[in-house]
Parts: sequence; structure tokens; C-alpha cells
Amino acid sequence: MRARTLDATNRTVTPSDGTTISFNEPIIATGLHPRRLPNAATLTGVHVLRSVDDSQHVGGGDR
Repeated sequence: MRARTLDATNRTVTPSDGTTISFNEPIIATGLHPRRLPNAATLTGVHVLRSVDDSQHVGGGDR
């Protein structure tokens, strides 16, 4: 599903079908190769994920 908009203040995302979905902590998957955001090293809570295992360790513990 592709996201059309992401509202970080209200913690909602709107996909291409126009519905609104609430979230606690979004994971933004950009495709086959991880893309690093400019200045990502200085941003709190921004992680590059290469596998499902990486995503399970985000937040300081196994889930």
C-alpha cells in the first residue's frame, strides 16, 4: 500500500484509497535498497532497516 500523506502531529497516514489510519510508530519502507535521510545520524528514532530482524530490535528490545 502506498501512503499519500503522513501527518506526524496527529499520527495518521492516508493511503491512496483516501482512508485514514492511526499509528503509534511508523515504519517507512522505501523499497529494495535502504535510503538514508540527509542528516539521519542526528535524528532521534530514525533507523535504517535491512531485515525483519532489524525491525524487531528497534526500540531497545526484542518484540
